[in-house]
Order: sequence, then structure tokens, then C-alpha cells
Amino acid sequence: MDGNDLGVWLPGDYAELPLNFSRVEVTPIGPIAGEFRIGAGRFSSSRMVIANQAATNPTTTAKTATVGSTALIAANQARNYLLIQNNDPTGYIVVTFGGAAATLTNGLRIAAGGYWEWTDPASVPKNAANVIGNIANANLIVMEG
Repeated sequence: MDGNDLGVWLPGDYAELPLNFSRVEVTPIGPIAGEFRIGAGRFSSSRMVIANQAATNPTTTAKTATVGSTALIAANQARNYLLIQNNDPTGYIVVTFGGAAATLTNGLRIAAGGYWEWTDPASVPKNAANVIGNIANANLIVMEG
């Protein structure tokens, strides 16, 4: 909120927010199954992060996932921001970190049209990632900084 990281929120968490804030950015870590309200009063969430984007000059790269595991990004100890977006209209992708080959049953699954974003430099994966798609030539965007 206003550039301050308020941390990870779990189901049932709430906070009384000041009435004079100018901006709140919400980044879901996964599917939102509960409620989310902003206003004068109580804040309730279902597993989400409220964070300040740490990237200063992110690079954007178009990628393609195939039906076989392939390298997505190299390890980068200076990475402070990462977004992986699945722009394919029908296919899903699965991403693994740390050198493990990606399979359709292990890793981070990103649905068609979905994305995962890490904005907290302390939690951004610094290691290499692999990707696999359930269809050939799934279109992806990777943004890192």
C-alpha cells in the first residue's frame, strides 16, 4: 500500500487500513476463493500478497512451450521481479524451478490466459526454470528484472 509491502495474507486475515492511502496493489499467489474488500473498514482475503513491484527495468521476452520440457529462463541471482504469463487461449503450461525437468504433473501450473508474478525480491525465484505445455507451441511472455 503506497509502496509498502504488507506481506502475505491468509484466509481470515484482515487489517484496518488508513483512510488516506492513495494506492493498493494486490497480487494473487493462487486462485482467490474467498472475499476481497477495500474501503473504510475491515480487509479480508484468501491467500494473496499486497506488494510493491520491485522491478526497475524489466526485460520482456516471448517464449514458446512445447510438449517436451525445455529451458524457460536461466538462473539469475540479481532477479528481483518475475512474471510468467501464458498467452495461449487453450493450452496450460507447467513451470519447474531448480533444474528439474518439467512434466504435466509437477511444478507450477499456469492456465490458459493466466500468469504468476513475483514482486517481492526476497521471494522471487533466482534459479533456472523449465517449462512444458499440454499442447505444442503454447505462447508465453516472461518479464524479469
